[in-house]
Amino acid sequence: MVIYIPVEIPVRELPGYLLLSIVAASRGHKVLIASGIDLWLLKRLKILTKGCYLIKNMNVPSVSKTVYDGFLNDGFDMYCQEQESSILFGEFSSHLNVLGINKDQFVPFKGVFCWGKRDTNNYKNYFDSKKDIFYNTGSVRLELWKEKYAALCQAKRSPNAKPYILVVSNFSYIMGDNHWSNLYLTHKQLEMFQSNLQEQTFHNTIAQESKICSDMILAVKHLSRKNPKYDIVLRPHPADSTSNWKNIFCDDENVSVVDNSDSIDAWIQNAKAIIHNGCTSAIEAVIRSVPIISYGPDRIHDDLTIPNNLGIRAKSLEELDRSLEIIFDRDSYEVYQRNSERVLDPVISLDKENSALEMIKIMEKKSYELLQNDILAMDILNIKVAKFLKKNYDLVRRIFGVKGLSAQTKYFLDQKQAQKELILISKVLELPEPKVTWVSKNCLLLG
Repeated sequence: MVIYIPVEIPVRELPGYLLLSIVAASRGHKVLIASGIDLWLLKRLKILTKGCYLIKNMNVPSVSKTVYDGFLNDGFDMYCQEQESSILFGEFSSHLNVLGINKDQFVPFKGVFCWGKRDTNNYKNYFDSKKDIFYNTGSVRLELWKEKYAALCQAKRSPNAKPYILVVSNFSYIMGDNHWSNLYLTHKQLEMFQSNLQEQTFHNTIAQESKICSDMILAVKHLSRKNPKYDIVLRPHPADSTSNWKNIFCDDENVSVVDNSDSIDAWIQNAKAIIHNGCTSAIEAVIRSVPIISYGPDRIHDDLTIPNNLGIRAKSLEELDRSLEIIFDRDSYEVYQRNSERVLDPVISLDKENSALEMIKIMEKKSYELLQNDILAMDILNIKVAKFLKKNYDLVRRIFGVKGLSAQTKYFLDQKQAQKELILISKVLELPEPKVTWVSKNCLLLG
């Protein structure tokens, strides 16, 4: 069987997909990881062998339906696991509304892999006629947050460096390279404004995020003055501009704005405390037993309240200082850790020991007719030739001033880091390392 995985943000998505690939390869399957644009091109050129197409979003706007219909009509099967959205919202209905998921939408999946009991049961109730496609498998991304994978999180600082407080940005609307008005157009294209209320919520969220971001900036400057024994490390969101953050903290000596092109996991694992507002990093920190402070105004309009119910809640600088005192006396924080685990219990399945294996077994059962399909050496050659020709064709078109060409990808897969992660994950799973073929800098075949 061949599994195709389109990747949008490798920093966040790739490690979990490598875990899935190792398990798949151990059962005789192959996994091709590339951008969605590349996979759609190769499918239209009839280069891809029929297989399972695993995506990360449950919502299916018209532009996506055209793509998915193309795969389905050519004999591919579709599966889904969202990267994070459903685990962030206080009410599951908020997740549905913000992503524009509705009961009448196109649901092309043979299987949807859920993070926990809450999204599994709510999806089953919401899509009652398709309840048999939803499975509580847990998440491959979550798997890597567990203690057994701690070797993946080697400290990124000198052993002689001061301990640090990690501040995590979740403000890409405000601090990203892309102005929020462009994101507004993207939301419209993805049909996420199906009502005036949804559009109003977007605008209210922009204003809300601006306020939260401003308060967080002032908090970082406050922390840097009050805590000279600690470094303050600010880790921008992958969609943030690091230069924007560096401009703000250019004169703050013990504030470091670090690179956002690699995984945040090591920064979380080795922090003395984490400060955030509405960020997935809080959930990861609970699993890693790292103390958290959820700081700043409440998330009212976008309902990203699960993360802010974790750790200690602080809404003023005075409360922030008191929260750090509790954290630095580690025994005093224990009650907050236990409470955070109770909050997460219905949202994520921590008891799943091998989510990847559950997912692969479901694909094997539901896509039985695709099990014997394979990617051969000639297929790899055809993919390389197609990508080379497309790259040069687009280059010529740009020279002649053709506008509106989307880049194939805005990223590349870090070969050195991917190889390191494959070795460590394989060792933890006690499985052989899969054969690795780099088709290009942003296209990886495993198995």
